[in-house]
Amino acid sequence: MTNRPDDRRPGGSGRRLVALLGLTLLFGALLAPLPLRIRAGNQAQRVLAALDAVRPPLLALERTTTRLVQAPEAPPGRFAARLRACDAAVARFTAAARLDRPTREAAGAFRDAYRKWRANLVRLREHLRTERRHDHAGRHLAALSAEFVRLLVTLAAAEQPLHRTMAAGRRAMNLAGTLAILYLLLAFLVVFRHQQRTAEAIRATGRRLEALLDQAPEATLLLDASGTVLEWNPAAERIFGWRRDEALGRPLHELIVPPRWQARYRACLQRLPALGGEAPARTLRSDRYSARHRDGRLLPVEFTLVPLQHEETLYAAFLRDLTELHRAQEELRLAAITFQTHAGIVITDAQGTILRVNPAYEAMTGYRAEELVGKNPRILQSGRQPPEFYARMWRDLLDKGQWQGELWNRRKDGRLYCQVLTITAVRDDEGRTTHYIGTSQDIT
Repeated sequence: MTNRPDDRRPGGSGRRLVALLGLTLLFGALLAPLPLRIRAGNQAQRVLAALDAVRPPLLALERTTTRLVQAPEAPPGRFAARLRACDAAVARFTAAARLDRPTREAAGAFRDAYRKWRANLVRLREHLRTERRHDHAGRHLAALSAEFVRLLVTLAAAEQPLHRTMAAGRRAMNLAGTLAILYLLLAFLVVFRHQQRTAEAIRATGRRLEALLDQAPEATLLLDASGTVLEWNPAAERIFGWRRDEALGRPLHELIVPPRWQARYRACLQRLPALGGEAPARTLRSDRYSARHRDGRLLPVEFTLVPLQHEETLYAAFLRDLTELHRAQEELRLAAITFQTHAGIVITDAQGTILRVNPAYEAMTGYRAEELVGKNPRILQSGRQPPEFYARMWRDLLDKGQWQGELWNRRKDGRLYCQVLTITAVRDDEGRTTHYIGTSQDIT
């Protein structure tokens, strides 16, 4: 890596340190107001929990009042206990709701509404306890119920400023995290640029390149103008069977190029320098080559030859073994043939959503594939199997990974059909279910 002229000027390190200090001050100013918003959001969450704790005793007290009207002779103990519970919950909420002015005002409005409703409630209870006639109790209860609904609306209104404060706290937390990451990234870049300009940079780059060659999954070779091997990485040893010390100094065509490709390979070496332009424009790439292993067998490879920008003519050759890719393509071809079997096949994701069906499944159900994809197989249920049947099916799938049995389903035209169904769970390397495959046969 070459140094830029402005990086070699005196005082370059000092300028980078000043830039880092400026970044620190800037991000400090941006972060300063965020902790207050985050704390406010946390406090709003605690106030909201206190508010949520008010509703259960309120509802319980309302139910108790209704029962008292229906049975005035009932003992008053439960009413008094629930009234005390409401008082305590309201007191805790109003004591906690001192976060900001909107919250205090909303809590105060609820407290006033609660006191009015409570006073009317106590009056109704005293009336029921002391008067023999209760002709107007139902009317009073209806009025109290309407007042209770307004009380709940007032309580719900008290939630709104809390949710706004919590949302602001979450935004502040996200912004703080983003700013912190951005600051660390920029600081890292500044420090990295400072340390990059050292005498060790060239040697470190060489070591990194050597490690990169050693860890590269594809064969990476360095060739001179005549095609002689100058570098041979461990992946090349594994793919072609030649050790590095055996390959260095030998022409590449003697090692891995089959006889029928040697003339074309030498022509590529001669043609690349004559093309001119930048290296990417002169890159030769093909996935139709075969390379020869040390034991003589041929391997399908993807071959890329790139001229390097250097004072002497050098080439980087990259060869990727396509054996596994060809094998996978063959397996996919066989799987596609299998998918065309006369048995109905349906593939779903782990949640049971249909991803694909074969033509036999379309013929059996009467639905087209586009009508089924994205749906759940339960659209075919006939109603003949009880819920316990499907519960046992899923229990077997979760425990054993497979289920087989007979069941009745309904076609698109409404006709019922009986099928033998086998469902198999597909799991990944960690044992998690990723798909389900169902194979069915119409036995109606």
